[in-house]
Amino acid sequence: MDYYGSSAARVHIVEGEGGMTPGRVGEAMAAAGTACLKNAILHVDWNQASIDSNRVCRDGDSPGDYVQWNPVEFALLHDWNAILVQDGMDFKQILAAQRMAVAMPNEQPTAVIYRTQKGWQYGMEGRASHGAGHSLCADGFFKAVEPFLTPTGTTLPRCEIANQRCRAGRSADVLEDCFWEALTVMRGALEKNHSLVAALAFRVREARRRLDGRARKPRPEAPAIQALFDLAAKTEGRIPPDLVLTPGQPATLRGELGRVLQYYNRASQGAVLTASADLYGSTSVNTIGQGFPQGWYNAASNPNSRMLVTGGICEDAMSGILAGLSTYGRHLGVGSSYGAFIAGLGHVAARLHAIGNQARQAVFQQRYRPFVLVCAHAGVKTGEDGPTHADPQALQLLQGNGVGPGAGHRRRDRGVSAAPGGRKTRRHAGASRQ
Repeated sequence: MDYYGSSAARVHIVEGEGGMTPGRVGEAMAAAGTACLKNAILHVDWNQASIDSNRVCRDGDSPGDYVQWNPVEFALLHDWNAILVQDGMDFKQILAAQRMAVAMPNEQPTAVIYRTQKGWQYGMEGRASHGAGHSLCADGFFKAVEPFLTPTGTTLPRCEIANQRCRAGRSADVLEDCFWEALTVMRGALEKNHSLVAALAFRVREARRRLDGRARKPRPEAPAIQALFDLAAKTEGRIPPDLVLTPGQPATLRGELGRVLQYYNRASQGAVLTASADLYGSTSVNTIGQGFPQGWYNAASNPNSRMLVTGGICEDAMSGILAGLSTYGRHLGVGSSYGAFIAGLGHVAARLHAIGNQARQAVFQQRYRPFVLVCAHAGVKTGEDGPTHADPQALQLLQGNGVGPGAGHRRRDRGVSAAPGGRKTRRHAGASRQ
């Protein structure tokens, strides 16, 4: 939305009601509703079945085993549009709901909730259908695919169980043969149904034609993150005049970090998007948005602000949102909070982001796409909140997630970090240089 503006593509999200129970989902939905991300469409498979329960949510007067909301209420609570498909197995209802979703006249994101049956016509329903299904050669497997086979006049091989070649798929070689034969039967049925294949191919071509016809381009003055990296390379080893400290004037580490990131933000036309757990001024990241419209980012009313509200005091979802933004490669996400909280709650997002960055190098030898977590107020003296908010070991949770110098390789290295009081101390051997 920030890069393309009014021509932004829709982002479709698929989830189940069980996957909506984590707290970070509420935080993320609050952020999207508050920011008016109308291009977000959430598709919810509401089948009431998780791994352990067949009654995840409250359903009418029946209490839920896990939560006491249903997905419709959950969406409305966070100011999303909500469309309920009473029969999620009825394609006419599904089509009508999805057409309604893309035609919503307001600026809010939309959730389409489909009531479904987990394991429908599979022979295992509800939570029993989770995980391992029918064995390849079992009767239940053949019964499940029978609705496809009967109209096409085809059959699937039985793996010759009678002469014990397969023993229900225990032999890896025979199992692979059975899979191949099954796929061949499916393919043969499609090859005979020319009208169906032609209709599918037509839809794919039409989708491509519509996409090409949009000729989607970035909005005027869209973020230009490459300018940020070019500037970093150009100034490496020297301090730009705008950032030179004035002798005798007080300075803090977090304050100078804010100034540096604001310097990059101006140069990149706002490629740095920042969020904080209700601590913008206290952690000095509010400096990053100076020179841009003040207030919080809103896609409809304040789209050029560089400050995000990600659910409030929500380090978990905030880190995930900023990692996601950074992954697209058009922004640098910066999130801040007390080190005691953001180091722990941001660790999952940081770890997955590092894994994704490293994996990308196997396919594309491109620059890494970093995001920044500011572990502020990490010292013992953390105001009146010191006993519960101090954590000088925040770095220990994150330092192994960094990617060192070299093409896809991490260099193990003895690093140097500033200790309390300004003296320098050795980090333990094996810490990655960030």
